[in-house]
Amino acid sequence: MRKENIGLAPSVIVSQKHLLIIAFMFISGALASLLLLPSPLNLIPFIIVGGAAFVILSIKYSVIGIFIYMILYFVRPQELFPNVAIFSYPYEKIVGIIVIANLVLDFAINGRMIKIFKMDKAVVGIIGVALVSIATALWVGWSWMNFQKFLKIVLVYFFLSRLVDTPGKFKWIVWLYIVSTAFIAISSTVNYYTGHFQTTMGIQRAVGMGEGAYADPNTMATTLVLGLPFMFYVARAYRSKLIKVFLWSLLFACLWTVIITGSRGGMLGSAFTLFLLAWNSRKKVIATVTVALLIFGALAVMPEQYAQRLTTITHIGDAYDESGAAESAQGRIKGLKVGFEILSRRPIAGVGIGCFSVYNHQNHGSSLNAHNLLGQVMGELGILGLGAFAFLIYMIFKHIKYIKSQYRSRGWAGDVNYYVAVAVMIATISMLFQGIFGHIAYRFNWYIYACFLAIIMNLVGDRIRGEDESKARVLSPLPGNGASAGRGLLPPGNHVE
Repeated sequence: MRKENIGLAPSVIVSQKHLLIIAFMFISGALASLLLLPSPLNLIPFIIVGGAAFVILSIKYSVIGIFIYMILYFVRPQELFPNVAIFSYPYEKIVGIIVIANLVLDFAINGRMIKIFKMDKAVVGIIGVALVSIATALWVGWSWMNFQKFLKIVLVYFFLSRLVDTPGKFKWIVWLYIVSTAFIAISSTVNYYTGHFQTTMGIQRAVGMGEGAYADPNTMATTLVLGLPFMFYVARAYRSKLIKVFLWSLLFACLWTVIITGSRGGMLGSAFTLFLLAWNSRKKVIATVTVALLIFGALAVMPEQYAQRLTTITHIGDAYDESGAAESAQGRIKGLKVGFEILSRRPIAGVGIGCFSVYNHQNHGSSLNAHNLLGQVMGELGILGLGAFAFLIYMIFKHIKYIKSQYRSRGWAGDVNYYVAVAVMIATISMLFQGIFGHIAYRFNWYIYACFLAIIMNLVGDRIRGEDESKARVLSPLPGNGASAGRGLLPPGNHVE
């Protein structure tokens, strides 16, 4: 007789897969229910899912983390989109911490060595001087806060230079920089023609979206001017006519946006940069004439209020200037004078990073910043700062010279790496010119360009080592055949006996 298990329920085994499916369904339901919340709380599910995806992907692919960080830094979505800005979380800091943690894990797990680049000495020198200046600052708290802002830029330098180690990754970063710059220009122009602009200095001035750094017309104009060389030279690195037209269109969009910002420094900087591009070309005369015609054409179609604004640059001593242009120009001269005054009183480390306006207020009753690069550096960082900043510029041009010489001596065709190095050269000279009109010592451009050069130097070094190893394999005789090194250069069957 067959025995039966009476009263016993069949056994049920719940596997790990089942638990994961149940958990996924539960989480999905919970997130879906949050979509019913009023705006902007209904954005929470997207933030959670996006954040989880970012963490998972950045752990596996470290470069994705820095890519997202740069989008936050360049595009500033918390400034552009009001709904996002309502969540008052330090997005950049959170992403930065995740990127640092993943970078450490990547090096620890994969056993990769941390490379030290020659450009690091210049960047570390600037950081060190800034830290020293805090100790002797007029207002330590204010100086420390400005140092933290500056430190974010420096972190981008160290992130990128360590993670971007292939030409493909570098192209992505360069394109991100170009597209982000163009996005600022196009979005600002659209806002301008839909009624979102500032009215200062007697004119309507295009501004960036939001209330952050790009809301200042002069700051935004400088950002756009410094993007012009990259649009021009990266276009030369591609054969595709579509890509060339696309990049040239972005370049002209940036030029027009600079005009409607009403920034005299931006307009002069644009003209200066275009002439630099012409002078650096093979057909200098034709290129210079073309740029001159382009500028005259821009003056002809430029709205009258901006043409008049540009002419006020000569009104330095005009006491009856109602536009405020004379006062603005005099402020730049005063900034330089105050910088020399601070240098004579506090020569070693100045008044501290970010404390130029504090000194100006205490001693001259004005809260204006230097509006001048030289005045800012010697005022806030003293002799140490002047030395460190000069060394940074020296290292930038030294790297450019080496990169160009390697391409010429080895017969390499111009690629994105080469043309980005040339663009950095033009942009750096343009920045020095822009420094006449603005306090730009801590702008991200200096340190992003230094990072670009560090990456290119690393890629050039890898390429040289690869070629040398390839030559060594060709020259070395095969084991056991007794062939000479010289015979290795000849094709089979054509050896000279």
